[in-house]
Amino acid sequence: MAAERSPACLQTSKKNPAKVPKRIHKAEREKVKREHLNELFLELAGALELTEQNSGKASVLGETTRVVKDMIDH
Repeated sequence: MAAERSPACLQTSKKNPAKVPKRIHKAEREKVKREHLNELFLELAGALELTEQNSGKASVLGETTRVVKDMIDH
């Protein structure tokens, strides 16, 4: 009966040390996603030419909202 395991059971088997747990892959994907978002925020802050060097994400979004509203009004 042991040979008739489902694929899901095989994925969680600890007998194969070459396999990396899914949570590690998820953590790596999340890290890449955070890094990408941080790069986009830096790019947006650069496009806005913010004077404060330590502009947080909330500041960048607030300034972006203000600029877009001004552009829509004109």
